[in-house]
Amino acid sequence: MKIKDIFKRSINNIGGDNAALRDQWVGSKLKKMKPGLKILDVGAGEGRYKKYTNHLKYVAQDFNGYDGEGDGVGLHTGVWDYSNVNIVSGITDMPVPNEEFDIVLCTEVLEHVPDLRGAVK
Repeated sequence: MKIKDIFKRSINNIGGDNAALRDQWVGSKLKKMKPGLKILDVGAGEGRYKKYTNHLKYVAQDFNGYDGEGDGVGLHTGVWDYSNVNIVSGITDMPVPNEEFDIVLCTEVLEHVPDLRGAVK
């Protein structure tokens, strides 16, 4: 599925389940990655995209600060499992050398980060 098709479907589905469309698109891109590449899932949370990376060397990072409750606005699970997070740190202070990973996956994270430049760096 092309990004323009996902965009059209998302616009037509505002207020619906846009997460399913995003997951489908991200999963399709991850499945196409060359086997054996090392991927860092930044802000991985519960690792929702790990299932698409069996052919990759998957490493999950998160600050482990979300409790599942949130602020009462939007979707909240009430339960959050960080047991599969490999690196517990903030996005701007990961104890990882430069160029350690071949791929960086970062979804639904940057809008929550106070230092966007530092996070991208």
